[in-house]
Amino acid sequence: MKKILLLALPLMVMCFASCEKKFMLTHFSAYPSEIGGNISALGGQGYIVYSFTFDKGYNPNVSVTCDKPSWLEYTYEVIPYYGEQIDVRIDYIIESNDTDETRSATILIRLDGEQSDSKQYEVNITQPGIQKVIVSKPGTLTQELADKDLLYASSLKISGELNDKDLETIKGLREIETLDLTEAIIDDLPDEMFYENNTIRHVKLPESITVIHPKTFAFSSLEYVYFPANIETIEDGTYNDNYDYEGWLYVGAFANTNLKTVEFAIDSKLHYVGIGTFAGAGMEHSQDDISKNIYCELLTIKFPAELEAIANSALRNNKYRRHSGYYYTEYERFSQISISFEEHSALKIIGSTNARTIHYDASNCAMVESVGYFSGKVTFSIGTQTPPSFSGVSSGATLYVPKGCVGAYYEADGWKEFETIKEIGQE
Repeated sequence: MKKILLLALPLMVMCFASCEKKFMLTHFSAYPSEIGGNISALGGQGYIVYSFTFDKGYNPNVSVTCDKPSWLEYTYEVIPYYGEQIDVRIDYIIESNDTDETRSATILIRLDGEQSDSKQYEVNITQPGIQKVIVSKPGTLTQELADKDLLYASSLKISGELNDKDLETIKGLREIETLDLTEAIIDDLPDEMFYENNTIRHVKLPESITVIHPKTFAFSSLEYVYFPANIETIEDGTYNDNYDYEGWLYVGAFANTNLKTVEFAIDSKLHYVGIGTFAGAGMEHSQDDISKNIYCELLTIKFPAELEAIANSALRNNKYRRHSGYYYTEYERFSQISISFEEHSALKIIGSTNARTIHYDASNCAMVESVGYFSGKVTFSIGTQTPPSFSGVSSGATLYVPKGCVGAYYEADGWKEFETIKEIGQE
């Protein structure tokens, strides 16, 4: 089965202590990271951190074990702090669950102390299966779901030829969290198909479509999306300047979502990412309290080799302004992004990017012709030997360039604004 990489997906955690307390301590406590819920049926990558505190001078031995089912891989790291605390970080990769059965695994964290005493904590990982529906005739999806009692299902894989009536049915599935449409035959996904959908979290797009329209997932709770090979274009988003929106809001296909991971098929044909596509993406938020400013999770994307252009503001901070009674409520979304590209990238245009934190690795991009303005805490790598045109960068940024090209970039307009310029691979 195919592994799907997703950063920081949630997992169900239960802790218990075993063995009599015989440590020479006045206190010993464990604090798991605040994560709750299930892994998606589509699989995922994530982590959980346990923090243990104890008296100074006591150093427990730590081991992490698991029954190691074939669908789960994990590694762990023990991080000491100040001689009285350790963090145990467990990173995991889980394959997609193509069955309709829930499966689970248990990871044990064991701390061995003096006189062979020990404490043990249990991490339970639960992954639901996915319900499958094959549409025998266009227009019958509602009946198919009703016959299988799946109108309120949270996880679905829908196959077969779908028409507009079926798409309206999907749009109305307000309990749906995980949706696999790779085998659904669809001419087009309508603009605003999942707009403001507050349950959808994980989606695999249809193999049959070639274009993603603006607002398709905007303002939804989407965390993960998979792009099949045939999708070529993500269209430019709209720019709004009216009473409902702040002027610098760009509404693209995935704008203002909780998106953390974007995965592309190995032979992806994507060549254009439009204005505002991922603006304000990657941030947990509450629709019930849009005035609350919350820093986002990291949005991670590795773009395919055929991509030629990323438009201005495709990746940037964003703001939502809602009119309520006699006043406006503003909700800011500060993006943290990590961008990279496959080898032999055809990328020529990198648009302006404004984010809280930007790690932009274009070291595989040797054909770049122009780069827009970068604002935020920026780390940028580029594989183009001759400096392309560049609009500039905010202060304190670091640039990595090909071997022997540091001098050329220090002398080039825009590039010389980087505070530090080093060769790729140099610490």
